[in-house]
Amino acid sequence: MSDDPDDANAFRHEKPQAINQNQLIRRDTIVSYEDKRYHCYVQVNPTSYKVVKSSYNDEGVEVGNVYYDNIVNLNVYQGAKKLFSRDFHKQQFASFIPKDVIQQIILNDVLFKKVDQEGIHYTASLGMPDNISSFQIELIVSYEGKLRMKV
Repeated sequence: MSDDPDDANAFRHEKPQAINQNQLIRRDTIVSYEDKRYHCYVQVNPTSYKVVKSSYNDEGVEVGNVYYDNIVNLNVYQGAKKLFSRDFHKQQFASFIPKDVIQQIILNDVLFKKVDQEGIHYTASLGMPDNISSFQIELIVSYEGKLRMKV
């Protein structure tokens, strides 16, 4: 019954985003645009790169939880012709993420979004473990094989 909009935050039921840990994920997608077919391949590779996220336990003692980062490989083919191929690391998104946060996030996944006249759109998800917030960066692979990133 409060008029304070901040009070609504106490009733949100959002859960932390699941972080991909130590799982190899492979995804194939075939899309068509203007009578041309494109085969898109994403592979999420777990690494041994440690990400330490600090938190405090019930006694107020700082605890460092260890998570592991991922490298995501994205390939786009038109028939047998490779248009685009790249491994993505979280550091490649550093210009979109605050400097004080980049060390505590994980490159979680790259998911297909859509295809249009600009190219094939993906969303790179970078999240902080045990937190509901994440960074979503759009990756656009043009039909000439050029990459453009935007928030």
